[in-house]
Amino acid sequence: MRRKTENYVAILGFILGMAGTMLTTYETFKPKSSNTSAKEQVEKIQRVNEDLRDLIKFFEFQQRKIARSEKIVSDLEKEEKSLRPLIAANKETIEAVLNAQAEKQRNSIWIDRIIGFLFGIAGSLIASAIWSRFHRRTNV
Repeated sequence: MRRKTENYVAILGFILGMAGTMLTTYETFKPKSSNTSAKEQVEKIQRVNEDLRDLIKFFEFQQRKIARSEKIVSDLEKEEKSLRPLIAANKETIEAVLNAQAEKQRNSIWIDRIIGFLFGIAGSLIASAIWSRFHRRTNV
């Protein structure tokens, strides 16, 4: 019994859905009444014409904007091409300066070590001389 009721409800829903679809289709495609006057139609056409002009103005503005953007990109690409050799030359110069500085620093490290070693020896000799004088005075 319950199964039959479900079937009837489903069939009734299907019929109502089809009726709604057909009614909507009819309302959509039924001929419109010609109660609109010629003056109203002319006004509508003028509004559409104005809207189309506004749209054309918008498209022209967007075209000019795109043209300016393309010009900017083109100018930037030209500038990049002209600066590329300068950047490469500067890069080589900087690398040469850094390499020379590194070489100088390597040489400077050895000089610093030798000077430090000599100061260490000199400090030891001075300390030995002071110690021997101090030791002699206490022994005498």
